[in-house]
Amino acid sequence: MNEKKRKSKLKTIGLLCFLVVLLACIIGGIIYFTQRNDDKIDYTQAKTVVSDFLESYKSKQPNTIKYLQYSVNDSGMNFEGFQGLLAEQIEFTIKDVKQKENQIIVATEITNVDLKKVFNDVVNQLSTNATQEETLEALELKITENNCAQKTFECEIILVDNEGYKLIMTDTLSNALLGGYNEYLAELTASQEVSDNE
Repeated sequence: MNEKKRKSKLKTIGLLCFLVVLLACIIGGIIYFTQRNDDKIDYTQAKTVVSDFLESYKSKQPNTIKYLQYSVNDSGMNFEGFQGLLAEQIEFTIKDVKQKENQIIVATEITNVDLKKVFNDVVNQLSTNATQEETLEALELKITENNCAQKTFECEIILVDNEGYKLIMTDTLSNALLGGYNEYLAELTASQEVSDNE
């Protein structure tokens, strides 16, 4: 009987040791992966970079914008004319930050002038023989009105870690910053191609 009790005790002690080691491995793994994922992405910093970029764009600060972008052509930002007027109208809300492979995605809503609607309204209000200069002046006036048509653009702003988070200018972001200009130009080009083919 003593031999059976001893073997049973050894089995119990062995099982307890195994469970303690297994539990320690599980807890250690959880801590390791939690710290590892937290080290990969700094949510606050990602939001700050996007916010700083959009605020700098709105206040037309090309040097700050250039610094916050991943790669920029040497010509920089030109805030003369419509780009400057549209920049001043921007409002934004940062919704979420997530990581996708080696990029950080910052879901952002950007509200800006609805350039397509404003342009169509101006064209409909002017006479058919209005000059290009008259059309541009009317468009500038309309953009600066308090009740100017607005549109909210959903953007997934992409950041990469390159000695700090840097923003990648995408077609979607550019479209939002320009009040839907890129999208509207694509529509006009497509409709022109259709009419040319008829």
